[in-house]
Amino acid sequence: MVVSGALLVGGASRRFGSPKALVRIDGETLAERAWRVLGEACDQRFAVGKSTDALALPFPVVGDVSTVRAPLAGVVGALRVASYDVCVVLPVDCALVTARLLRELAAACADAGVTKTGPLPGAYRRRALPALERRLREGRLALHDALGELVVERIAANVNELVNINTPEDVHALRRRQHEAPRKDQSCWRTPGSLGACFICSSSDPSSARRPFILRPSGSTVSPCASSSSAANAP
Repeated sequence: MVVSGALLVGGASRRFGSPKALVRIDGETLAERAWRVLGEACDQRFAVGKSTDALALPFPVVGDVSTVRAPLAGVVGALRVASYDVCVVLPVDCALVTARLLRELAAACADAGVTKTGPLPGAYRRRALPALERRLREGRLALHDALGELVVERIAANVNELVNINTPEDVHALRRRQHEAPRKDQSCWRTPGSLGACFICSSSDPSSARRPFILRPSGSTVSPCASSSSAANAP
């Protein structure tokens, strides 16, 4: 299966205070990491954004030809230029998404393939474009609502991979967690049976996961996942 991959680079984030694409974590910017992951997962990759933002990125950005700043505009722009029928769309602030998850989304794609938590990251077929373009013209910009007009397959995903960087505090928390040495009861940022290597410790051994950690929506701390029985029992 051949797949296109689109990176939504975003712009100057009001909440974040500066372009998130240029935030550097562990030696690479969020944009560079997302670009690398798309290259591992897809047969074609390109970046979509506002040409007027003129971000200093090491790859070209295709303008999404819309004045609207919304994920829906990015998905529409991606589907318009994708070479292949299925296009995986990855926002730049999804800092821990793996190539394996992107391939799973593509394989699951009906009109769309998304995780159970929301529409992005997600995979979209070209046949979804007319409905998405219509909603963009009408100003109905909620991508989550647009899924109601499509045939959608939803897959389970490791919640740790879906961490979203929204504030500077999110970045500081992720950096701190990255550089903490794993303890015997806290070996890596993975859930038991999850796929791919841990972004924090590079472990790909499912048995190593004992206390999965997630970045809380508040962005203030990285703390044990409440859904994990081992985390719930931990001191």
